[in-house]
Amino acid sequence: MKYTNPQLREAVAAEYVLGTLQGAARRRFERSLKDDPRLRQLVAHWQDRLSPLDELAEPVRPPARVWRRIEERIAVPGRRSRGAVDLLPCHGNREQDCGDEYGEARSHRHEAPS
Repeated sequence: MKYTNPQLREAVAAEYVLGTLQGAARRRFERSLKDDPRLRQLVAHWQDRLSPLDELAEPVRPPARVWRRIEERIAVPGRRSRGAVDLLPCHGNREQDCGDEYGEARSHRHEAPS
């Protein structure tokens, strides 16, 4: 699909940046981005325009099932997964100093502070 209509180009670029453009429409748009520098400029414009909203969003802790699915998808055959949070080092002196970015305790490897 050629995005020749200026209003359509603007709207689809905004939807792409927001993440609301999905499926075949998103893949088609991404193919168009490769060959259309002005369309890439529109995307950059919308990214700049909407990026301040990122700072307003509060972090959301994904459910444990989400981490399990991620680990299953990236698992290396023959290697037991230690869990995503196990990969994060802790630099506190005491166990209670160690928590994730949400202040919750987590499994981890304990490292001496630098």
